[in-house]
Amino acid sequence: MFRVQVPSRFEAAAYLLLVLGAAGDWVSTGIGLRGGLAEGNALAAALMGSGQWVSVDLTLVATLVVVPYVVNRAIKNKAARALWVFPVLAGLLKVAVCLWNINLIV
Repeated sequence: MFRVQVPSRFEAAAYLLLVLGAAGDWVSTGIGLRGGLAEGNALAAALMGSGQWVSVDLTLVATLVVVPYVVNRAIKNKAARALWVFPVLAGLLKVAVCLWNINLIV
């Protein structure tokens, strides 16, 4: 069912971008909140208030890594290879949020 395959450089870079962007977002948001800044995203603020922000965000990141990884190995169609675009887009968004947070902190 699954073929053993090492992720391509682009696929590995997509996953790495997502994980590093998420980590940067988590760290910069924590520093900003401790520094007196307020969370601007209403959904994130509600999740933070209920103590679920990290678990929901971690689930989102894990899903954006696991689903493309498994689908690319289960489906032999070349169109499935385009799924690495989703971790790239999410990773770029997370990096942008991290940079914005750093901008606000400094």
